[in-house]
Formats: sequence, structure tokens, C-alpha cells
Amino acid sequence: NFDKQTNDTEKIDTDKIVMKDKIVDTMARALVTNDQKDFIIGTIGSSVAAGHDNCNFDSYERQMERTFGPVWEAAGMKLVCQNAGE
Repeated sequence: NFDKQTNDTEKIDTDKIVMKDKIVDTMARALVTNDQKDFIIGTIGSSVAAGHDNCNFDSYERQMERTFGPVWEAAGMKLVCQNAGE
């Protein structure tokens, strides 16, 4: 059972590295594309993610825009976060 748990942990770590590399690649390509003005992050979340249980200001999407928006603005782009959940 320990070996299976170790293999599962290694797979999770590998998946995280692959996902991180994909995100970095996507962001880098967006930054070097001259005709792209918006970087859009889409989320699918519940009402909590959309800010229904609190003010919209505290939703995940607005927090991401406030936190990472200035970085994208410094690169000449606008960060747009959208929630497709309900």
C-alpha cells in the first residue's frame, strides 16, 4: 500500500509540473503576441466563486484581477477574469 501511495504522489507532482509548464507557456505566448490586448482567465465555479455569498469585490475573479492585473498592465495587456459557473 505504501508503494501505491508513493506512486500516486509522484503522479500528482508530475501533473503539477506539467500544468505549471502549460500555464507558463500560455502566458508567455500571450505576452509576445502583438495583436492580443486581453488575457482572459476563465473559471467554472459555484455561487461562492462568483461572489454570491459575499460582495462581488471579494469573488475569486475580482481578487485575481486586483492581484495580477497590474502585472499584465505593465506588459501592455488587460487581465480579464470570467466565471462560467452559476
